[in-house]
Amino acid sequence: MEVEEQLVRITKSAAFSASPRCQQLLTYLVKQSIAGSYDLLRERVVGAEVFGRNASYDTGGDSIVRVRANDLRKRLAQYYDGAPGRDSEIRIQLPTGSYVPEFSFPPPRPTPEIGVELGGPKNLKDQRCGHLRGRGWTVALAVVALVICAASVSLFRSKPLSPLEKFWSPVVSNPQPVLFCLGHAQVFTLSSRFRERYFRKHPPSVEPEPRAVQFQPGDAVPAEDLVSVQGQFVGVGGAQSVQMLSSFLAARGKPSTLRIGSDLSFADLRTYPTILIGAFSNRWTLQLNRDLRFYFDENTGEQILDRQHPGVAWRLERNDKGREALDYAVVTRLLHSETGQVVVEASGITQYGCRAAGELIASNGLFEKILARAPKGWESMNIQVVLRSKIVGMTAGAPEVVSTYFW
Repeated sequence: MEVEEQLVRITKSAAFSASPRCQQLLTYLVKQSIAGSYDLLRERVVGAEVFGRNASYDTGGDSIVRVRANDLRKRLAQYYDGAPGRDSEIRIQLPTGSYVPEFSFPPPRPTPEIGVELGGPKNLKDQRCGHLRGRGWTVALAVVALVICAASVSLFRSKPLSPLEKFWSPVVSNPQPVLFCLGHAQVFTLSSRFRERYFRKHPPSVEPEPRAVQFQPGDAVPAEDLVSVQGQFVGVGGAQSVQMLSSFLAARGKPSTLRIGSDLSFADLRTYPTILIGAFSNRWTLQLNRDLRFYFDENTGEQILDRQHPGVAWRLERNDKGREALDYAVVTRLLHSETGQVVVEASGITQYGCRAAGELIASNGLFEKILARAPKGWESMNIQVVLRSKIVGMTAGAPEVVSTYFW
């Protein structure tokens, strides 16, 4: 596995050679994360498993895990900043206040551009005419530059669009700015009464860090201490999709704005080309998908159904720890939706699929996988794509196309 290969590369590097403890800690955190054993990534468990502490030791008085985690973060920073070429490697990070590592996969390498190099005269024998000749070369270079510039513009205009640019052409060519509609997650937080009781029993440690409630197996929270929070939080995968797609459109001169699902009216959808991000967290995605071939099952909240083949379903898969292992998503482009505007959807069963959907339609290399099943003239058709993404630790892997539909 690529992540494990990167783990070996890091632990054998100069940044980690002098700290066997950091090697052990990083190895433990990465392997448990890959296995989906997030319940083993709590401070007390890490202290017992990696540093030999008693299973019931006082984490407030013994800060071994926090100290080593801070050292680990510094060494990871040294590793990635210590030599050229690190940007092409998988990046392993440990967020502050967490013991769950994050994995960032490098983007595909861009196609190298062809440069034009102009050279001047190497020898000017006649020093008396040197100044005039220098001015002559300046004028000549300026003329050449103008010719090259004009040729470049002509070539750019005549350059055929890539398949991905053809997919986005109805959005980019629309005179209105793009409207991103991002779903908001349903979140419950703990009441102030519960938190006050908890932190009286668990005072903060010496080192400053985010104060979070740490539940142990068997702990229970009374229903009256769960407070619903509306419209304040979005999923990580959805935010990543917005970032990738807005950057893609901005590079092509297309402005965009962002709204949360509850802050969007049907009149907005009728006015602007819209990109819907999120499935079960976005009511507009569910509404506009209700009559399409591939749609999300609102009854279970964990599968995508095929209207033309009722027995087909793509379900969220979990590992033996109950963690997400394989997620599914749908990418949709409606040229003539019920809103009267072009609509693009990037939606997953969970946040991992949502990110994979955004990645698929923001990368030329990944999007080309769709064309293997595309009919002639697909550019002017509506499109739906079902894709899947394997989850490594808490990171979505590269999206794989499962099924496509053009009409």
